[in-house]
Amino acid sequence: MEDLKGVEKTPVEIEYSFTAKDKLYGISIDLEEAKQAWKGLNETDPYLQEQDYFRVVQTELIETYGKPLGIDWSGGSASVFLTDDTIVLLMMDGQHLLLYDKEYFKRAWPETYSALLASPGSETIKIQEAPVKRHVEACAAVDTGHTPMMSVEGFTSELEKNNFEIKEFNLLTDEIPEGTQVIIFPSPSADLTEAEVEKVSTYLNDDKASEFRNLVVLYTPQMEELPNLKGLMNEWGLDVVPQSEVTATSDGSYVQYKDYMIANATDEVDLGGQSSYGYLLAPMASPVEVLWNGRNEVTTSVLMTSPEDAERLVYNAESKEMETVSSGQENLIAMGTKMYKYASNSYRNSNVVAMGCGLFTDKSFLNASAFSNKDYAIDLFTYLVGIGE
Repeated sequence: MEDLKGVEKTPVEIEYSFTAKDKLYGISIDLEEAKQAWKGLNETDPYLQEQDYFRVVQTELIETYGKPLGIDWSGGSASVFLTDDTIVLLMMDGQHLLLYDKEYFKRAWPETYSALLASPGSETIKIQEAPVKRHVEACAAVDTGHTPMMSVEGFTSELEKNNFEIKEFNLLTDEIPEGTQVIIFPSPSADLTEAEVEKVSTYLNDDKASEFRNLVVLYTPQMEELPNLKGLMNEWGLDVVPQSEVTATSDGSYVQYKDYMIANATDEVDLGGQSSYGYLLAPMASPVEVLWNGRNEVTTSVLMTSPEDAERLVYNAESKEMETVSSGQENLIAMGTKMYKYASNSYRNSNVVAMGCGLFTDKSFLNASAFSNKDYAIDLFTYLVGIGE
C-alpha cells in the first residue's frame, strides 16, 4: 500500500487491508477515476462493464468487513466500516472513499469515534462533528488589514480543494499565523508600516524554518504608490509601476477588450505541473520590472509575459488620463528567490512573487473553461510551498 500514502486521487484497483503503520491521515480515493481503471481491467467482461462501481465497492466492503454503520451529519452521509486498525468511510455521494488510521481518527474526531464504538449493528447515528477532514499540506494566509481592492475568495476556495488551509489575519495587529507558507496581499490600497515590513522580512528570512516561505502580492492598475511595500519588493529584485496598465494592440492577442490579454507562461521556472497551458487570460495587468538577475543571494525569474505587441500606459495626474509611454513585451509575473540552509544538507526557498495581473486569480476567470488560469495558479502555489518536491 506504499503507493497510496498521501495520494489525493488514485486511479488504482482498491484494496482494503491496511495496517496502523500505513498511517492513513485522510486519504481520499476518487471513485470515478478508480472506476475507469477498474473498467479497463475488466474490459473483456460486458457484465462488469455495466455494473455501478459504487455498488461494487460497497459489496466488497460488506463482504470483507460485514454490515456497516451509517452516519449522518450536516455535510452528508456515509457508511462506516471499522477494522482493527482502520476506519473506512464510503461517502454516499457515490464518489469518494476515505481511509483513516483509527488512532488518527480518534484524535481528530473524538465524539464521532466514541459514537461509532457505542453503536451496535447497522444502526444509523446522527452527529454534529463532521468525520471528513481534508488532508492539509500547506497553509496560505490572506492579509485583510490594508483595505484590499480585490477579492480572493474564489481563488482561496480552489486552493482549499488542493490541500491548502486558508487563514485570514491583519498584519498590523496580528502575528503571521503559525505554519504559514504563503502570505497573500490582495491588491492593498494602504501601505505597510515599517514594523510590518520588518515582520514580513523576518518571516521570509528565518533561516531556522524548514518549510518554504513566500509572499505573493496581487497588483491591479488602480493601486497607487505604496513606498514601504515598494521598498520590500525592491529588496527581492522586483518593482511594479503604480497606476499603470498593459494592453495588447492586435487581434488575437486579447479577448474582447485590449486589456484582457492572452499571456505567455515562460519556461524559466518549472512549476512541476502541466508541461504546457492553454490560453492564459491576464486581465487589467500592471507591468512588473525586474531590477536584476542576481544580487544579495536573490535570483529573479520572469514567470509570465504579455503579448509582444503590448503597450504600457501610465496615469498622467495632470491630464487625468492614461497615456502610452512605451511599447513591446512586458513582464506580468516575476519572482525573487533566496535559498536557505536550515540544517545539514537541507535547504528551502523563500520566494517573493509580484503578480502584476492580480485579477488573473479572480473567480470569474478561474471558472472560465476556455482559459487555463486555474491550472496555472494552482501549479504556481503548489510549487511555491514545495508540494511534490
